[in-house]
Amino acid sequence: MKLTNTLLSTGALVALGLGMTLTTTTVHADSVTSTAHESIYHLTTKDGWSNDLQTIAWNSKGNYYDLYFLHSKTSDDPNEAGDQNWYHTTTKDFVHFTPQNEAIKADGPEAPYTWTSAWTGTVLVNNGQIAGVPKGAQVAYFSGLEKHDGGSQNIWGAWSSDNGKTFSHVLNGASPVIDHSWNFTSHNKVDERDPSVVYWHGKMLMYVAEGNEIGVYQSHDGIHCSKADPHGASKVGMGTYLRGINTQDSTPVECPALRTMKMPNGKFFSLVPKPHMLVKLLEHITLLVILIKMDFLPPKLMLKD
Repeated sequence: MKLTNTLLSTGALVALGLGMTLTTTTVHADSVTSTAHESIYHLTTKDGWSNDLQTIAWNSKGNYYDLYFLHSKTSDDPNEAGDQNWYHTTTKDFVHFTPQNEAIKADGPEAPYTWTSAWTGTVLVNNGQIAGVPKGAQVAYFSGLEKHDGGSQNIWGAWSSDNGKTFSHVLNGASPVIDHSWNFTSHNKVDERDPSVVYWHGKMLMYVAEGNEIGVYQSHDGIHCSKADPHGASKVGMGTYLRGINTQDSTPVECPALRTMKMPNGKFFSLVPKPHMLVKLLEHITLLVILIKMDFLPPKLMLKD
């Protein structure tokens, strides 16, 4: 890609060449609203603060991509209770984007165990097994802060009746589908966030950031969850996903992500292990966790020069 714009905000002209002289002028800073240095192809929030691209999902009904990202109306304290929500936009070419809208509210509906501040999660399409949700509807699983207990971390679910624009139908009576306080969830009883949810062999698997571990859970109805390894701790430890790397100051873990990759022989390699080896096999899979939030382009998208 060729650069067609010249940056002149410094007010300095440098001339190089035989017989040429150097001329300088007073330096002028651009205003905070200047668009001179704005990226040409760039998605930014229309207001406030943004973070953590949640999901890029192909929308077959609309023939476009849905994009979701974290948003806060203020940049001073994006994690302040009641201040962080999800924003949504769509695109067909990753150059032009539709007007942004709020997809998940910062405050959940009033209920005993509802949320305030919506954090990272996953969006997927109901294949028919998520209880109480129409087949084909988009469902979001997201973490956040519990509203009435001082802000503990838990995981909630909600589904969309407007083709992924908003998630206003909350699962489980606005109670968490994963709660940090359960006896099989987070060992430190603090960290319970960033669920990565996938379908696998007739069930749903959820990978959750839990301090220095990844909790692994299963569900048959998208609401009631249990340990994916019923006979073990059902955790992936730091010795697995950071094997061979200095682990000092590397916690808490954030944003685990799973991907399926197509191999040169045409077969697909899934990072989701087989049932009887669900957790044990993870000890030999070092590509499971993406610790640095990487934004992957969907397989349908082809970039051209």
